[in-house]
Amino acid sequence: MKLPIFSAFKSLRPIVWRLTAVLLTLVCCTAAFGQSDIQQQIDSIKQLIDRYDQQDSIRQSAKERGVLMMTYYNNFMNDQYMAEVDDQLEWLEMNGQWNVYYLVRGFEVQTLIHMDKLQKATREASALKKHAQQRHDEGGLALAYLGMADIYSASGLYREASIHYRKALSLPKKMSLYYVVLDNAYIMQAIALLQLNHHEELLQHCKEWEAWLRTGIVGDDDFFYCRLSNCESLRAQALTKLGRYGEAERCLRHSEEYTAKVHKSGLTTIANYNLLLSRCTYFLAHRQAQEAMACLDSMNVLLPPENDISEERAAALIMLGRGEEGAAMYKQLLTEKDSTFTRNMNKQLDELNTLYHVDELQMQNKLERNRFAIVIVVIVALAIIIFITFRYFAVRRMARLKAKSERMETELRVAHDIQMGMVPQ
Repeated sequence: MKLPIFSAFKSLRPIVWRLTAVLLTLVCCTAAFGQSDIQQQIDSIKQLIDRYDQQDSIRQSAKERGVLMMTYYNNFMNDQYMAEVDDQLEWLEMNGQWNVYYLVRGFEVQTLIHMDKLQKATREASALKKHAQQRHDEGGLALAYLGMADIYSASGLYREASIHYRKALSLPKKMSLYYVVLDNAYIMQAIALLQLNHHEELLQHCKEWEAWLRTGIVGDDDFFYCRLSNCESLRAQALTKLGRYGEAERCLRHSEEYTAKVHKSGLTTIANYNLLLSRCTYFLAHRQAQEAMACLDSMNVLLPPENDISEERAAALIMLGRGEEGAAMYKQLLTEKDSTFTRNMNKQLDELNTLYHVDELQMQNKLERNRFAIVIVVIVALAIIIFITFRYFAVRRMARLKAKSERMETELRVAHDIQMGMVPQ
């Protein structure tokens, strides 16, 4: 999962945790297809949509449309998602399928984040929030808050991210699609709190997270134990940072027990990776560099990185007396951090420039429409003025003619009376 501008000097690896956060939708939306070919899944879903449309089964068609979009999302088919999202949203809105509508729209924001289009993602999240507020739809509002939180998180603004994750978590938990929001919000809020070093708050958050998991809302056993393992791993990291090593060790044991109950390969990989990351943090806190290095090596086997560079490995090298290698790795991390920041800033500037030109074009079109409207108004106003003027002069002319006619009648009457007076009686 691509998220820009993450600090290189954090013990947590947010990209891996963000990948973990998407797995609930992966389990819920694609479980029916198992490990079959992705294109075959997509073709099967589209056939179901066509069948349900022919049968006028709106709810089933809406459900499959949601599954289709989630399949694109979970398989990082960002261009395909963006190519179809407007048509799907139009159909869902026209047929009043609001749960799926908001879910698809919420993951449109997530897709834009993955494409590093944070400005456009912000616009879409704001529009989603406004739409949900107008309809008083708490599910849509929760997805909007989640989208804004992920935008802040992707920008490294963890305080703002944490505020919005809390907003998403604070809404009533009765919506049918809300478990998707909750799952993402719980794990990403934990990451934000860890990044902020709010360890006591993180412990309380993990307690609430575990209680939610144990309500049974996550029906898949493998995913349930994977999430419990994630929760215990993060709790262990917080306890390690607080120096409460005995409790941290118990949490790591619990995480290991839960991980052993996960059997699906993808979930097993994620659970083991996160457990190893937490163990590495624990070993570094105890200055057990060899054990920490072993954890890092095992992590690289599970999910091979582009390069074997991390703050944890640099710290372990220094503890092992290999200070020159550790210092060189820290220097490389700083360089990569600067280059990553520069690349992402350039991307954001490009996006802002594109949005600026789009806005400018829209403004020009609006001005042209306004000019046309003004011309029409002026023409109508002139016509009214001309009509009123002609009518005014016509009324005056009629008044003059009437007055002249009355004078002539009066003069004729007088002349007639004079003439009649001259006639002999």
